[in-house]
Amino acid sequence: MKSFNGTMTVRPITAGIAAFLLLVAGWASGAVGTDAEFFANSGSRYAPIIQSSEQAFMNREVEGSIANLDEDYVLYDIKEEGAVERLRGVEVVRKALGMMFQSDVWIESEVTRLALVDNTLVQIEHDTFKTEDGPKTVSTLVVFEHRNGKRWREWRFIPADR
Repeated sequence: MKSFNGTMTVRPITAGIAAFLLLVAGWASGAVGTDAEFFANSGSRYAPIIQSSEQAFMNREVEGSIANLDEDYVLYDIKEEGAVERLRGVEVVRKALGMMFQSDVWIESEVTRLALVDNTLVQIEHDTFKTEDGPKTVSTLVVFEHRNGKRWREWRFIPADR
């Protein structure tokens, strides 16, 4: 849904329904023991693409991480005001990942997979970063959409205590 100024908005009822569906999906996928089982059970043709780019990311390999990005790739942060575009295009992602991988701020990521249905992956990422006060872990709900054999759009929501 678009607002009058062209930005995406997410209504509270929509967010509530999405949260409920994600809870159900997480419960249903809880029986899967490993990533290999998760991807095998999904039946998604995108499973190999997701696995290879995630492995490259964990190894801090920029080119492997972006090898399966669509030229129209967009990363959105879901904020109070709705969806906010953060990154667009392969070259912008290449530069951002290069800077991130060269720094020592990002320590690691742990992933809780919730669902992979057709072209859409839903997961929780727990990223740990170095801060002046010691390591800090940030958990993010992430939805990845794929098309034509590539990662196309990414939606990221960091829950906040309100």
